[in-house]
Amino acid sequence: MMKDLVRVLHVDDNRFDRQLVRDALMAEHDRFVLTEAEDQEELLACLESMQFDVILSDFNILGFSGLQVLEIVKQKQPETPVIIVTGTGSEEVAIKAMKMGASDYVIKSARHIRGLASAIDLVIENRKLIAERETSRINLQKSEEKYRKIFENIQDVYYQIDSDGVIIEMSPSIYKISGFKREELIGKQSEDFYEDPEFRNVLLELLAEKHEVWDFEIRLRTKTGELRWASVNVHLLLDENSRPIGIEGSMRDIEGRKKMEADLLLAIEKAKGSDRLKTAFLQNISHEIRTPLNAIVGFTNLLCKSVYSPEKSASFANVITHSSQQLLSIIDSIVLMANIESGQENINEKSFGLKATFRLLFEQFLSKADSRKIILTVEPLPEGDEIYISADETKFIQVLVNLIDNALKFTEGGVVLFGYTLKEEEIEFFVKDTGMGIPAEMQKIIFERFSKLDNPSGSNAGGSGLGLSISKAYVELMGGRIWVESEVGKGSSFYFTIPLKKIEKDQIFKEDRAGNFILNPDREKTILVVEDDDANFFFLDEILRSEYVSVIRAADGAAAVEICRNNPGIDLVLMDIKLPVLDGIEATRRIREFSPELPVIAQTAYASSSEKYNAIAAGCSDYLSKPIDVELLISRVNNYLK
Repeated sequence: MMKDLVRVLHVDDNRFDRQLVRDALMAEHDRFVLTEAEDQEELLACLESMQFDVILSDFNILGFSGLQVLEIVKQKQPETPVIIVTGTGSEEVAIKAMKMGASDYVIKSARHIRGLASAIDLVIENRKLIAERETSRINLQKSEEKYRKIFENIQDVYYQIDSDGVIIEMSPSIYKISGFKREELIGKQSEDFYEDPEFRNVLLELLAEKHEVWDFEIRLRTKTGELRWASVNVHLLLDENSRPIGIEGSMRDIEGRKKMEADLLLAIEKAKGSDRLKTAFLQNISHEIRTPLNAIVGFTNLLCKSVYSPEKSASFANVITHSSQQLLSIIDSIVLMANIESGQENINEKSFGLKATFRLLFEQFLSKADSRKIILTVEPLPEGDEIYISADETKFIQVLVNLIDNALKFTEGGVVLFGYTLKEEEIEFFVKDTGMGIPAEMQKIIFERFSKLDNPSGSNAGGSGLGLSISKAYVELMGGRIWVESEVGKGSSFYFTIPLKKIEKDQIFKEDRAGNFILNPDREKTILVVEDDDANFFFLDEILRSEYVSVIRAADGAAAVEICRNNPGIDLVLMDIKLPVLDGIEATRRIREFSPELPVIAQTAYASSSEKYNAIAAGCSDYLSKPIDVELLISRVNNYLK
């Protein structure tokens, strides 16, 4: 088998010596390709033009030396071996040449020169071995670096523990889990880092039985003393005689997973609790609705089937009216909660007088307080110059009404105090009572939907259990917060805040709730009632029709638009919102196109503030919610027909 050609550069200024080397290589070996250089210039030119397998150089060359040849080769072709071929055979020169990087040293003599080819082969072979070892070293270094980075950066923690429980190896990633550096753990007892050392004993028992364990969950103590969940996969380490000498495994941080599991269990339990509350709520609502409904149906039947004295009939009628109002309040609460949950409740700010509002609330609840032998107090007293603020008056009053009504409901013969404190950026309102108080566990859930506090006296407190949920939602919509402080047997204090937006000057409008029309008898007034329900129209017709008022009807929104277009003498429109063909909102918009001054009062069973806002935005002059309050209807109509 023919060997590869060997490219040889011979540097020597003596042509006889060059011939000696040429003859030695060419006479016996045809595999050498020989190039010659006489001086430094030719050497540099050769090194630039070709890559050589070996370079032969005389030690003493005219103008420079073999040592300089070694320097030049080291710069130009550092991987090419250099053999010094010279007649100077001193040991000192040989050592000097070898120190400078020469691969071998051959004496120029007839006896020694015959071994030049073998010396070249040996040098080239050694150089290949050195190159292979260097390549292997570099590859090993790269491999070690690769696995070192994997070892250091892998999220799972690798560890080894000997049979005495001493940690003998730990990957640096333990720092992310425990806060300990690897060096701080090596040589320490592993059981010191368990929440309960008994867990280690359980793990060792499982290993003794199965030789490996997967997904074993433990809690470890971190450097700060915090407990953290981890999952380990571990197997026994055995010696050559299959005897256990320790354990080896990996550890994974599962604190996040455990937290998610706990949150999920909490959510499931909360959902179950919510279902239980909803069930209790529905049962309560069923009872609360049936109670006034039973009175309405029962006393209505009595009035229809028998003849009673005027006094008793009036008493029955009062019961029916009170029960109807109670039923309406329950239904309003359910509708309000549904609107809040669906995000349909909006804030409609307006300016109003704070002291006037508190005076009205005091007057509203005074008789109820007196009947329960409760002292009702306002602080500060609503006297002196008025304080005007900007807020959603309806929602603000509703919150106070709910809180005061609850205070009176759960207080027997004590004191109920309500009022406010002006602060820099907010107003803090309070309602305090000396009633039964609220247990600590109930204080955490009392503002949640469907929660209802039982009256320990055994009497039925009534209500839907939604009042405080609605109050909390309203307060938060207005940009405030609500909370309670209470002690059982001593009473409760409810607080809520809203942003302070003082108004310098405003006018408080009061409803004119006159019981009769005040009309100009010189001309009859015409009212268009837009109502598709016959019973509702009959009710309104009975209230409105008089010597000075005529009532006409439209059964849908489209008919109402045409009647108003063709009858410019209509003085007022009572517009139902939910109508066939064309709804009341769109009908009002179309009427406004040709009759912008015509009063239109919206009347609807939708009792939300957003529905009122939509009606006013469409062009309605005013708004009434069903069931219609007769006195309020007369007052509103009277205002527009004067």
